[in-house]
Amino acid sequence: MANASPDNAYEHWREGAKQFPINNQKEFNTAIRHFKQAIRLDASFARSHGWLGYSYAISVVDGWKLPKPDHSLKPAQILDKALQLAEKAVELDPGDYDTFWARGYVRLHRKEAAEAQSNFETARRLNVSNRDLLVENADERVYAGDPDKAVELIMRALRVPDWYRWTLGWAYYFKARTDPVYYDLAIRELEQICEQPGEGKCPAEVLVIMAAIYAQKAHIAQDQAEKKRLQKLAEDKRKAFRKLRETGTLRHFEQTNPFKRAEDRKHLIEGLKRAKFPR
Repeated sequence: MANASPDNAYEHWREGAKQFPINNQKEFNTAIRHFKQAIRLDASFARSHGWLGYSYAISVVDGWKLPKPDHSLKPAQILDKALQLAEKAVELDPGDYDTFWARGYVRLHRKEAAEAQSNFETARRLNVSNRDLLVENADERVYAGDPDKAVELIMRALRVPDWYRWTLGWAYYFKARTDPVYYDLAIRELEQICEQPGEGKCPAEVLVIMAAIYAQKAHIAQDQAEKKRLQKLAEDKRKAFRKLRETGTLRHFEQTNPFKRAEDRKHLIEGLKRAKFPR
């Protein structure tokens, strides 16, 4: 997209949001300017109202100076204005997690604990995978005297990127077709998913590819004891997968993985077959 222009409210909102986290007064001024311009261009754009309200609350929390005409407002007045903006954001788009997040933050710093909790919970229902939301919700829970929930939310935030690791492990598996070192790189990524604090289990999608990897490593192992160890690992992962999913058949994997190249399909099915997945 082009840079912020006077006829594009979205770009102004995006430029304002890019200033966060705010590190100095200049960044704060820039964010405020962009959010206000976005509202002038499109008064129905909910996130501009929400982020402006969020920024007003941050000015009280972190001590940034508001531009004119609001530079002389007292903290309570600033928070009143912040709430008005956040309320407008939710009114404009009650289906956007971001608007409830902004209102939750404002409510928190107005010391309206129950309302803040309700808004953060709604935001999470609308988007359970936004790490920044989860972390800020955890901060709210600490203020509310619920550190156990705060820890749970942080642990969830730590797990959000797991599927990046899964996809990287998945890609490494197919690179290993020509260079087996990638099997070990794949295992390194996938094991981290299974070792996340507070989780204690591997997702089914991770187990199936780990089974294929260990089976392929067993197939090429030269030492018989190592071959046996790897084959057992492969079959253990397959058994764990089958406890979670009844769809773990070779036929199912053949039909549901849309590979362009036949050799890639063969490489996956070959590994699963060696892990003793049923036909």
